[in-house]
Amino acid sequence: MQCGDEDTLQVPIEYIQKSVTIKNMLEDLGFSEGTESLAIPLYNIKKDVLLLVIDYCKMHLEEEERKEEDRRRDLEVSKADEAFIEGLPAAGRPYEKLCELMLAANYLDIKSLLDLACKTLAKKVIGKDPKQLCLEFGVTDPITEKDYEAVKEKYEWAANYTPDFSFDDEK
Repeated sequence: MQCGDEDTLQVPIEYIQKSVTIKNMLEDLGFSEGTESLAIPLYNIKKDVLLLVIDYCKMHLEEEERKEEDRRRDLEVSKADEAFIEGLPAAGRPYEKLCELMLAANYLDIKSLLDLACKTLAKKVIGKDPKQLCLEFGVTDPITEKDYEAVKEKYEWAANYTPDFSFDDEK
């Protein structure tokens, strides 16, 4: 696989079979079990993120894909998946790697990984007010009152909502 940062990874085909995108690419290119290795271009995924995707796929090698209604039922994740998420490397902004992983899972069409990333992010935002969300995600320059007034004019539904623009710790 050729990553976005111009690196090439040798990946056993069974590790990446959870990706519908990769399966379709391989079918389109006429790849079969006996075929020599094939470079699959994944230029919009960096090597470190692709390695995380491969690790996830390796962890879930034997698992069947869950049905749509089962996947969306709750925010529960397995202990192994929880450990996988907790092991994500720290990045410059809060949840940067999680978001990159989410984008990669979406592009590669790995539903279980996308669900895991979305559930993890959902748990971080549920029940938080705008101030808490700004703190959680490292937003230091929230929307100004002038910007908010422009949004209220453009979107009628926002007209009845009055946000708290104070982001000091004195509240």
